[in-house]
Amino acid sequence: MSTYRGPAVLITDDGDEFTVGANLASRVNGLESWGGKLTIGGQYWDLVKNRDKGFTLRIGQREAPFMRPNPSEMPPTGPDAAFFVTILGSDNAPF
Repeated sequence: MSTYRGPAVLITDDGDEFTVGANLASRVNGLESWGGKLTIGGQYWDLVKNRDKGFTLRIGQREAPFMRPNPSEMPPTGPDAAFFVTILGSDNAPF
């Protein structure tokens, strides 16, 4: 198992890119899988709300697609408030 905690770039399938905080871990259970939490600035809520797929995470030069298993997570409490989303990836981890 490996872990990563630090900055990452979230990319939507619409071409939007923005920096997020990442707290991630990978695990091997017959298949490589990884996931964790992203911290996202409230100004980006409209880009991720109610969506469960269509996302890629970039860390350094590596990228991997991921999904949100719970796209109904609560929105931020204000335009500058950060919010957290849970993510899961099934390809090789980008860290």
